[in-house]
Amino acid sequence: MTHPHGSCCGSSHEHSHDEPQDTLGEQWSLYRYVDFDKATCLNELENNSIRNVLRPFHLRYDTSLPVLTSAVDEQLLLWIPFTQMVKLKAFSVVGGGEDTSPSQVKLFTNNEQLLDFSLVQGATPVQTVQLAQTTSEWIEYPTKYTKFQNVLSLIMFFPTNFGSERTVIQYIGLKGEVTNYRREAVQTVYEARPMSKGTTSEEWTNFRAVQ
Repeated sequence: MTHPHGSCCGSSHEHSHDEPQDTLGEQWSLYRYVDFDKATCLNELENNSIRNVLRPFHLRYDTSLPVLTSAVDEQLLLWIPFTQMVKLKAFSVVGGGEDTSPSQVKLFTNNEQLLDFSLVQGATPVQTVQLAQTTSEWIEYPTKYTKFQNVLSLIMFFPTNFGSERTVIQYIGLKGEVTNYRREAVQTVYEARPMSKGTTSEEWTNFRAVQ
């Protein structure tokens, strides 16, 4: 595909009909850690409409809310940065229905440089998932969890849909938890490099700034 706007895998899924809705909603809480000021989508019909679909769990089927629609063709490329490092356990995508729903997504982590159609199409994803066409039931797509442990940003590339000229996404859910990896790493550095008893307060301040 030519994009003027910017220069294998499992499809296993789980159904969550039997789980209490309040418990389920709490698990799908990573939207709270999305850096919405930086979140970006290429080939979106309306600017910043990526923010429309990254929303709380209980609003996943609210058809009165705006959606994310592709512009010149069916492809969408999303970059979702987080305010904290997270562990991504699963995700969900609710499409626009019929042929407009995305049929596949390719996931990449911690690589903002791939926010370019010409680069992402030739890159090897961390995981590729075939998506279901239905919008009437809740489907959870597990990640290869060991490969999504320390995620600062997520790229979701939707290369195809079920036959429409444009792709429509109503909701994207991200299931997981934040990690204290960064804080622990910094603490380890401090403990590994103790300051001498004669260290002045100014030297200690400079030391911390360097870390």
